[in-house]
Amino acid sequence: MNPKVIKLKEERRKNCDKIASLQARNKKIDEDIISIENTDIIGMVRENGLSPDMLFELIKAMKKDPMAVPSFNSEEMEDEIREE
Repeated sequence: MNPKVIKLKEERRKNCDKIASLQARNKKIDEDIISIENTDIIGMVRENGLSPDMLFELIKAMKKDPMAVPSFNSEEMEDEIREE
């Protein structure tokens, strides 16, 4: 076989190995980003005194009317959740 072909095939194999390694690294980076974002979100929710149920209700209300930002205090919201 032509030596140039052998050399090019070897280079292509090395490139495929590098690509696979970089794709695996990107997957790990994406997982780390999601984990950090989730931690940040939990921190913001707790910082504002919301329970998971209250956050759920807030998101549900915003989906119904994205322009409406409900004004509430945490005690009123907790009472409404308990009633449901």
